[in-house]
Amino acid sequence: MNAPDMRSVNGIQLLNLIHSRGPVSRAELSKLSGLSKPTVSEQVGRLIRLGAAIETGQGEAGESGGKRPTMVSFNATAGKVAGIDIGADQMRLAIADLEGKILRQMKVPARADKSPARVREQMERALISLCGGERGLRAIGIGVPGRVDCRSGIVLELGNVFEWRNVDLRSPLEQRFGCPVRVDNDVNVALTAEIHGGAGREGETTVLIQAGTGIGSAVAIGRRIHHGAHWAAGEIGHLTTEPPSRKEVSPRGQMESVLGEDQIAKRVRAAARRSPSLRRFSKTLSPVSALFAAAAERDSVAMALAAPIENYAAFAVANLALAYDPDTVLLSGEVFRYVLPAIEKLLSRTVPWSPKVRQARFAEEGVLMGAVDTALPAAYEQLASQLASDGLPGTAVVAGN
Repeated sequence: MNAPDMRSVNGIQLLNLIHSRGPVSRAELSKLSGLSKPTVSEQVGRLIRLGAAIETGQGEAGESGGKRPTMVSFNATAGKVAGIDIGADQMRLAIADLEGKILRQMKVPARADKSPARVREQMERALISLCGGERGLRAIGIGVPGRVDCRSGIVLELGNVFEWRNVDLRSPLEQRFGCPVRVDNDVNVALTAEIHGGAGREGETTVLIQAGTGIGSAVAIGRRIHHGAHWAAGEIGHLTTEPPSRKEVSPRGQMESVLGEDQIAKRVRAAARRSPSLRRFSKTLSPVSALFAAAAERDSVAMALAAPIENYAAFAVANLALAYDPDTVLLSGEVFRYVLPAIEKLLSRTVPWSPKVRQARFAEEGVLMGAVDTALPAAYEQLASQLASDGLPGTAVVAGN
């Protein structure tokens, strides 16, 4: 390794230590890293010039007394990243510091025209409003409810509401904002948030199942998202408990046609004509909650509607538990608040090594928070490049995970 590359590696190693251990003295950094004190002093100076580290006062003197050391900390204000959650009804955006702390948020109602050009236009305007201009962002992370080639940033398939095919979401945004853009499936992004700071922090293999308008899952193996050979790992909308008849086949898939919230709402509205309980609960509750409230009163119409929902949800969890043998299965979505007993019952009968099953911590916030977490490593890569070339003061960016 040549000298510039070595300096870059040393600088990144020290910045990792400053970020994880700071405030920390230069002497402590030397002990922790195994680098000489002159090398540490030189590299810390570079990190300070780049804006990635700052001096934060004096620490305590050692046991033998002497001069109090100057402490060094990670500079979370050296740049900002953006997270974006593209949903069917609205787009949510957030600006965060380099620790991943969300500073500002915005919600943008979805337009009737959901073409790629119109969605990008909405996205760009909202980001400029949040940031106060086109520059200043160090990385952008985006979660979309579809299949994504994460290497290219191309949305391969985003059906249901959007009907996108092979849409390059990354390149236009990188050109507009001059920073790296990372795009991934929304459930993968939500699982990233759970791994970093939510209910998936302790497991090595974790599955997240998320139910909304669509249903999808994500799996992290060794705490890293598994995408699959066709970027389709976790696309469970087409799972079925039995071969569907020809007229039952749905382009959205059998699982999604049963568990999708819009599909549940449609069936509840139709059944409410035959069920006084459903009509009563539907006046104040969401369709999903109204259905299970009526079923709890032993309403026969509601119970008949609820039974396949419970079965399909339990089937999805059991099969993913058998396929991946996870430590934990996380559930996100209103419907899972009501079907957990059915899931646990089926797991006890079919999976001898049943995993922990629990609600996801972040729920609706998960995709937005995960999009920020997805952006942070891209910012870190940018810093590594700057360290290799000595960068420019005040332009450092680093991941917060």
